[in-house]
Amino acid sequence: MVRDPIRTAVDAYLEIDYRMRRNGTEDMGALPMPRFYGMPCRTKAEATARYKQFLTSARLGEALGQEFFHAYPQALKIDVLWPYRSQTLNSIAKLENLETELRTIFDSLPHLEGVGLPAPTAGERHSHQEDPCAAVDLEDADLLRQLCDYYRSDFECFDYTMPAACMQ
Repeated sequence: MVRDPIRTAVDAYLEIDYRMRRNGTEDMGALPMPRFYGMPCRTKAEATARYKQFLTSARLGEALGQEFFHAYPQALKIDVLWPYRSQTLNSIAKLENLETELRTIFDSLPHLEGVGLPAPTAGERHSHQEDPCAAVDLEDADLLRQLCDYYRSDFECFDYTMPAACMQ
């Protein structure tokens, strides 16, 4: 399952930050905490500056903890063999078209004939959108250009349209 690269990138940053705050220095071991970690998020401008610092730290190869894999471009996560899973994946679907994509996948697998799609559940949402650091300005042209550069493979591999700011 893949999804919009920009939203995915911001959500990955929020997940990494959440886990760093939850685990403290345990996630970093003896390494120094990254520069973005102590920056405030009281305003949209502060949240955006903090996220830009996160991206700069990632670009410079600074240690960002064991959870940094969340921020890898999605294109790097496909066709990975997971040692604890017995099945490999052979389909890619876009989250934005979840029901249609799953129906296409189910219909292509004869051994699943007659199996219905699972009904949505009202379980716990895995989101950090209420976090003040989620107030990143996704209309900031400089930030969008950084994201498009960093996640270019996702735009190209999964046929997502880059924001206009990335074309300038």
